[in-house]
Amino acid sequence: MDYALYLNGVYEDVLEEIRKSQSKESGLICYLQPYASDAIVKLAESSPTFSSTITLYISLTTSLPFISYRAEICGWEDKSKIKSQRLEFLNSHIQKYQTNEKEIYMIGGQGKPAVNLISVINIERLGNV
Repeated sequence: MDYALYLNGVYEDVLEEIRKSQSKESGLICYLQPYASDAIVKLAESSPTFSSTITLYISLTTSLPFISYRAEICGWEDKSKIKSQRLEFLNSHIQKYQTNEKEIYMIGGQGKPAVNLISVINIERLGNV
C-alpha cells in the first residue's frame, strides 16, 4: 500500500499489552478497536492483508501531539458484519492475548455502534523524537 494511517489518542496500556503479547509470539495478530462509529474509509475501500500491510502511527491519550508507537495493519473488519463464529474466535483471542480489552465491543463512543476492528502486527514503541 502507498499510504500510512495515524490513530490519535490510544490508551498506552492497550498498546503495551499488544506489544508484550507479540514479543512472546512472533507474527501474532492483535486488534485495535477505535471508538469511531464511522468506518475508516481508506481501510474499508482497500483492506490491507498480511502480505500487503499499511503502516500505522499512533499517539497516546497522554501525549496526543507525539507519535509513540508504530505497527503494521494487516486487516480491517466492519464489526457490524462479523458473523457469530468469527466473533467467538475474536473474543477468545482477546481473552487470551489482550485481557484488558475483555471482548470485542460493539458499542463505541457516545453509545453509537462501533465499526472498526483493526488487525495489527509488529507493534513497537518508538523512542523520543
